[in-house]
Amino acid sequence: MSSACPFDGSPPLNTDIAGVGVRISTYVQAFLTIVMMTVSPSLEDIYSQAFLFIIMNISIIASALVVGFSSTPQISLQDAVVAWFFTIIPLIVLHIAGMKLRHRTKLSNAIHTSEWDLNRSLVAMSSMYILSAVFTLIVLHRRETFGSFPECNSSARLFFFGVRKVSHGWFVGMAVVYGIFAISDVCSDDCEVSYSRMFACEYEGAEDGRGTKTGETPAKANRKIGKFNSYYILSFVFTSFLQEKTPPPANINFEADYRWGVIVTILLLIWIAFTELTVAKNHFAPPDGPIWQFGQLFPLFLLACPLFDTSKAVRKFVKDAPKRRAAIAARAQNPQSRVPRAGLFETIEELMRDDPEEDSEENTEENATDPVKDNAKVPATENASEIAKEDIIEAAEEIV
Repeated sequence: MSSACPFDGSPPLNTDIAGVGVRISTYVQAFLTIVMMTVSPSLEDIYSQAFLFIIMNISIIASALVVGFSSTPQISLQDAVVAWFFTIIPLIVLHIAGMKLRHRTKLSNAIHTSEWDLNRSLVAMSSMYILSAVFTLIVLHRRETFGSFPECNSSARLFFFGVRKVSHGWFVGMAVVYGIFAISDVCSDDCEVSYSRMFACEYEGAEDGRGTKTGETPAKANRKIGKFNSYYILSFVFTSFLQEKTPPPANINFEADYRWGVIVTILLLIWIAFTELTVAKNHFAPPDGPIWQFGQLFPLFLLACPLFDTSKAVRKFVKDAPKRRAAIAARAQNPQSRVPRAGLFETIEELMRDDPEEDSEENTEENATDPVKDNAKVPATENASEIAKEDIIEAAEEIV
């Protein structure tokens, strides 16, 4: 094998991995995910859109691993660098945009969505970061001999606030970043919610006695579900709604935060510019065949479903604008219609305080032998529960 690169710049770009159709599809899918996160109050729609975006990125990295480390590699180091840039886009879209999404997620949506939206998205995101880290580490280990034209690897460049030579430092740094994000996903609240829902399956039959442990009341079982995950502690308040088959209105208090959408879009555009400048600075040789082949057109056709779902969400968002403005004006004119946060949390604490496992030793010794005090707790607890439920219903009706 000759030690000189047969091309003036870089070998021809592998269009199936980093062609113009694949790049456009990735960019558009990322933007549609941002729009859906910004305007849609439906967790199920958002998770479905994000899941498609994650699967697309997994397919790109998996394809790069297969064709890059086969007995006859079909991509060069420059192709791997472009594919590596694709792996940063989910970090921008899903984590930065998801930070705001996590804060405005409503409990009613979280309760009434099916389990797959949390469990499978957690598995998919973890798989995506693990594949990205593995791909990065393997390319790092074989950087000098990687690809179909290893003699051209010394000319590989990337653009990050300037043209930079591809070195070990970049790959090591990104492998660490992927590891951090993968660990954060495993330890995230979404993971805790998934585990709590699995745990809660033991208590789903509280009404007819199924799923409760011997001697446990439905209230105590539901209290354990709320305590298992403090992030969704409000689920205990809505337990009575679920048991009575009258769930609270969905999408309550939803207000789109355009600032987060604009910030993430700007960051996405900056990274798209970095990716395209990386393609330009590597000076890829012209491909042997036509650019627009099946590998370029198929990803564009796959955008049909995300485009339809996003356009439907935008139309609904525009259609519901008068209702949202009226609800905001009503809340501004009637501050008493809002649920008092302090009283609500005090009620939760009061409802949860009667668990004997959580009481201190002094309270246990004092109250265990006094049936009068134990009986006195029951009407106060029921009264507090009714007050909390009436406040929530009143506030929801006022907003709707």
